[in-house]
Amino acid sequence: SPLPPFSSLRLACLLAALIAWPAGAAEPAQSKAGARAEPARSGEQSAPADYRSQHFLIHTDLSASEAKELLERLETMLSLISTYWGRPPSGVIECYVVDNLQRWPDGAIPEAGLPSIKTGAGITVTQKLSSGDRFVARSVVCAVADRGTPQHEAVHAYCGQTFGRTGPVWYSEGMAEMGNYWRKGRLDVQVPDVIVEYLRASSPKSLNGIVNNTESTGDSWQNYAWRWALCHLLEHNPNYKARFRPLGIALLTERADLPPSKKTTFEKVYSDVADEISFEYLFFLQHVANGYRADLCSWDWKRKFLGLTGRATLAARIQADRGWQPSGVIVADG
Repeated sequence: SPLPPFSSLRLACLLAALIAWPAGAAEPAQSKAGARAEPARSGEQSAPADYRSQHFLIHTDLSASEAKELLERLETMLSLISTYWGRPPSGVIECYVVDNLQRWPDGAIPEAGLPSIKTGAGITVTQKLSSGDRFVARSVVCAVADRGTPQHEAVHAYCGQTFGRTGPVWYSEGMAEMGNYWRKGRLDVQVPDVIVEYLRASSPKSLNGIVNNTESTGDSWQNYAWRWALCHLLEHNPNYKARFRPLGIALLTERADLPPSKKTTFEKVYSDVADEISFEYLFFLQHVANGYRADLCSWDWKRKFLGLTGRATLAARIQADRGWQPSGVIVADG
């Protein structure tokens, strides 16, 4: 949480202190992403050990091979999201990734992370010191060792250390899920089947219910599914994609003390296409499946339609790999 303003000298001292964080914090890694992950200390394979890559330090009771695979996935994801947001990672992200809590001695895991670990989830704790527009932040991830949770939390950690915040809940959690599921060069939906089944079987949650709700982070996987669906649609549908990234950057970087009238919001950015987004959002929820391409199923709202008289003709060129496409002709029953 932000601290009261302080002098430039004090900020400089605090910056130095944070760069030289206490023992157990992330240190600059010597190995590169994808390099062999070597344990930092010896011990039984199932006992917690430290593994490093270029941007991560993980403490985990996973095996050495599993830790290496996790580091490679984290580095790949970090490369994708830092390129997307246009900001290189700030510092090294420290993670506690727990496979079996019984292997960990008392006090080995930060106290703030234990409740989430015990419920099979994860949490990212960010400490931030700020003065005006300047800040320094450090994030620590605590997560269970399933396939998705460490990646989801690492997105929060990247945003926390790079921007000093993660944005409103709908954007923060939606984009963390995006980061979890993003695959290099893939534009299609790739999520667990349970997410697809839930979204298609449930009554659609309204856009207002997602964006302006007072829900909190860590509430339920169902709410996370709605937030992911909205972010995925806005990022991949070419009708809305060009505005989505600038919206996200503004949510992450705008001064917190701006008056409401000056702040960037979802409503301000998309107000002129609200009806179109609502239609395509419902269409996405109705048809979403693994392999679904929102970019190929976007609606053509600009095509003009004409009525035909006499022997007039009209040609429509249809792309075989796309979804519904406009004919350009007005037809009548019969």
